[in-house]
Amino acid sequence: MVCILGHKSGFPCAICLVPRLEQSKLGEQWPPRTVSSTIATLRRAENAGTKTEKESILQEQSLRDVRSAFIDIIPPIHSIYDAVVADPLHQIEQGVWGKHLWPWIRDDLPKASRKILDSRFQSIQRYPDLKHFPNGVTELEYITGKEHGVILRMIVPLISDLIQDKYRKLILGTFRSLAEIHILVKLTTHNDITLERLENEIKRFDGLHRQLSETFPTVGQNYPKLHFLSHIPNIIRRHSTTDNYHTGLGEAMHPQTKRDYRRSSKQKNFEIELLRMYQERETIMRIRARVDSANKRDDEDDKSSNNAWDGPRISLGAPDRRGRRLATAFVDQMNHAHPDAQGILRALQVFIYQKIGGFGNRIHFRLSDLPSLDSMLVYPYHLASIGYTSVVDSRDSLDLARSTNSWRKQGPRHDHVIADDGKELFVARLLELFDLKVRDRRYSLAYARLFRIKSRNKTTGYIELTDTRNQKFIFLEWIIRSCVLISATTHDLDYVLWDMEGADMYLRLQDL
Repeated sequence: MVCILGHKSGFPCAICLVPRLEQSKLGEQWPPRTVSSTIATLRRAENAGTKTEKESILQEQSLRDVRSAFIDIIPPIHSIYDAVVADPLHQIEQGVWGKHLWPWIRDDLPKASRKILDSRFQSIQRYPDLKHFPNGVTELEYITGKEHGVILRMIVPLISDLIQDKYRKLILGTFRSLAEIHILVKLTTHNDITLERLENEIKRFDGLHRQLSETFPTVGQNYPKLHFLSHIPNIIRRHSTTDNYHTGLGEAMHPQTKRDYRRSSKQKNFEIELLRMYQERETIMRIRARVDSANKRDDEDDKSSNNAWDGPRISLGAPDRRGRRLATAFVDQMNHAHPDAQGILRALQVFIYQKIGGFGNRIHFRLSDLPSLDSMLVYPYHLASIGYTSVVDSRDSLDLARSTNSWRKQGPRHDHVIADDGKELFVARLLELFDLKVRDRRYSLAYARLFRIKSRNKTTGYIELTDTRNQKFIFLEWIIRSCVLISATTHDLDYVLWDMEGADMYLRLQDL
């Protein structure tokens, strides 16, 4: 479309005139390509006396001697060079990371280190919409762009102690910076603050990557996908967020196209058959969309509230099959299920006394002041629905956190959450979920293992946690969001709070 030469030419960028050997300098500004300068160069080439002179003139901007409607007709309306958009899938996931940095670090690791890295990926807890790697990552032959993105955002804490000390800060800093660029580029809502943050992160990555490529020449430098990072902020300003024009939708249609081809006669003009299948599928989807839209309007007419969700922010689901039971019996079961916990009965009594009204709230109390559990009922559950408002676009969203000893025949699953009790922010592993009925009123509680939030690691940029080994009761209303913890090293008390789980989590935790 832009009629320029390929990536090995003198000026391979479709947006600006950056020299091929200067593409790694992301902080530099280069003259933009314009239609007027292209036309002037083409006219000079046409008037050249010899073929050699003509080629020399065209190479001044790496142009092809091709007539194009985008140059001859459209320019008064729009410049074709301004129509070039960002492509996170091929430029970052399958480009800078997937074709350069990931193969380099993967192949550079010793075999023993690769096995350790694989085992760490395998041990990561299952989480909704999080790609799991049951066979590890280092031996995967075919990796999708989405999988490359997950590996990029997750690898830094998992590989930290597998890299030599003298190179650790440089390598991990480069990877973390690219991961931040990746998540910022894919934000579905941008403002001046997020775009400025993206520009600053690209400048930071520029310095780190340049130093990395000088230290390890095999990393690669001066290629178009790397240089294109410098254009992304302005592209977003001109064309809006990348979810409006990314290539992921087209890539996702490839499997369906293959299935359609297998259904075709595979004869000459089979393309017509594929087009007919597509039209039939599109027609069905449009009819389905109209039916759903009509049903939605009917539902909205029946509702008097304008809120998307007017129920409780946090609610319990998946009730235990054994049903309700006496609080004393429930505590006995908890003692068997959590033998390392100390004084569960006393802890629950103190929690009720100090946190639930009607009993007292003194810090210093006598044992005789504590309430008896004999008349209280417990309703156990295995699922908590956690509503939250996204800090990305202010939309209402929902997390599902589970706590069960048997999850799809794969063993226990106890999800983690970020919570705030009004005094401090902390992370908790949900061991039990239940409603406690006290004096005809039900309170939604959890029994959880606590993790203390330390600080961001200066090398990796990730939020470090320490397992306190303390377990206590908490109100579910203290929970902010569910989260993912990564075991960062061989030390069983050290964890990382994965702030790269998504855009909301990244922005929500950016000030920690």
